[in-house]
Amino acid sequence: MNAVSARLALTSLILSLVFAGMAFASPPQSKPTLPSFDEIDKDKDGIVTLPEIMVYPDNVAKILKSCDADHDSRLTRDEYASCKAVTDQAAKPAK
Repeated sequence: MNAVSARLALTSLILSLVFAGMAFASPPQSKPTLPSFDEIDKDKDGIVTLPEIMVYPDNVAKILKSCDADHDSRLTRDEYASCKAVTDQAAKPAK
């Protein structure tokens, strides 16, 4: 095998590995979609509490906890609506 053939073979191998890695790479993570207030409020008392939030994946629970504007460890329907509007706006793709 001459030097040109060896270099071509090595380049082909490297490109094959790069493209194989790209094929198995995970797609970019999109912003999570928040469940509705009624879905979260399991006991239907009109207030979402920490135990009701903690059943969701960490990324969703973190967003929901950040919605607690007055930091009383309770999420009202108004707090949720304000936060959801901001979250939905942030999740829209840039134009």
